[in-house]
Amino acid sequence: MFDSEFIKRLKSSDEEAFKMLVDSFSEKVLNLCYGFVRNTEDANDLSQEVFLEAYFSIKNFREESSVSTWIYKIAVNKSLDFIKKQKRQKRAGNVVSLSWTETEDREIIIPDNQTPDSIYQEKERIQILKQAMDELPESQRVVLNLSSIELFSYEEIFEITGKSISSVESLIFRAKKNLEKNLKDFFEKEINRKFKD
Repeated sequence: MFDSEFIKRLKSSDEEAFKMLVDSFSEKVLNLCYGFVRNTEDANDLSQEVFLEAYFSIKNFREESSVSTWIYKIAVNKSLDFIKKQKRQKRAGNVVSLSWTETEDREIIIPDNQTPDSIYQEKERIQILKQAMDELPESQRVVLNLSSIELFSYEEIFEITGKSISSVESLIFRAKKNLEKNLKDFFEKEINRKFKD
């Protein structure tokens, strides 16, 4: 579908071709942005920015990668820029909560046979995992998010991030080790707190 002829149409500002591009990637881009910012409204805004940038910069697209990889790379960069901006505002005293504990979650499908207590426990486990991931260094969090949550292959992550496949493998390995440590530290603190109470 996204052959050289289609790319030519995009570069000539063909509105129908651009609509096809948006229709094809809007859901994936939205989910990708959400995976980083954890807020539906922000993810929607970012996905719109992604397609705006794609529209205005398509003429510079050199076709060294696929259109999908190019779009996803824009989405990752926009999301990371957003997070950095939020952190700068926090440091400047403009408190903007980016904590996953205070933003909405993706819809969680709970089997009908689960009890209210088990549903609560499941949501709590997901929340703890998000907090542990949030403490990872940015490079590790990016590749782990792309690999484990968005299910991109190592080759796709290499194309999106520009990191070599060996670097991607190393970062994912370290991310999983650090995530394990973060979760262990969290539960040890919780156990100590409960014994003190």
